[in-house]
Amino acid sequence: MFVLLLCLLAKYFVDAGAPTQAAALFGVGAASMLTVFVTQHGRRRKDQ
Repeated sequence: MFVLLLCLLAKYFVDAGAPTQAAALFGVGAASMLTVFVTQHGRRRKDQ
């Protein structure tokens, strides 16, 4: 869901003539979500 929202927002920025901001928004958003998933997976494995 959040990835779709990031994609749509990035497309809006590209259509508005700001591809650099779109790439930064999508990259930072995707990287932060990936970090959360990896961190949570690591914590679950330590607890077990």
